[in-house]
Amino acid sequence: PRVLTCSQACLDAFPASHASLVYIGVAPVKIVTRTFNPASPVIGAIGRIHPDKGISDFLAAADEVLCAFPEARFRIAGPRADAVFARAMEEQAAAFGPGCVEFLGEVANPADALAGLDLLVMPSRREAASRVVIEAFSAGVPVVASDAGGLPEVVERNGMMFPRGNSSAMAAAIIRVLIDPSLRLRMVEAGREAYQRRWRVERYRQEMAAQIRAEIEKQTAR
Repeated sequence: PRVLTCSQACLDAFPASHASLVYIGVAPVKIVTRTFNPASPVIGAIGRIHPDKGISDFLAAADEVLCAFPEARFRIAGPRADAVFARAMEEQAAAFGPGCVEFLGEVANPADALAGLDLLVMPSRREAASRVVIEAFSAGVPVVASDAGGLPEVVERNGMMFPRGNSSAMAAAIIRVLIDPSLRLRMVEAGREAYQRRWRVERYRQEMAAQIRAEIEKQTAR
């Protein structure tokens, strides 16, 4: 069987003769963007509460961000995929004080998870690709992401990146985006342009259909 992967990082795991790359397509997300308040920025991470998603790194970075932005608030949206790890993360977050870190749980609608965020952080230590980052692009939310797996292919130059597992580098990237209004604007505009150019559902359907047709013709010719 032929394998269709969602990133070059995944494609590299398979023999070239048996796999092809089709980047995912994502429906656009519309949110009401909030007016940025530099005194109290809202920073979010969206994904399963699991070690692979780098939530512990995100909380370690939050500790450093609070030194520069004492009124910053952090939101984590996603199911408790690892109950023991999730409890540990909630205990770690509680040390910041009431209301500083909010766990939203599983959120069915991407717009609900992205609404109200000034910045999305993708702290993953392992990641094939990221639907959430693409949704943030379409919604006009700037993105800071690790360099894990296929994330560099998704983010490219449209966001800020840091080495996976490096919480200090993550904090530095977050702070840089928060203190530079022109950088945030460039990131938002670049993300929206990237979404329209590369990540729309229509493009994905066309490429998938072409791959399926080619494989059918190949099998029929045998």
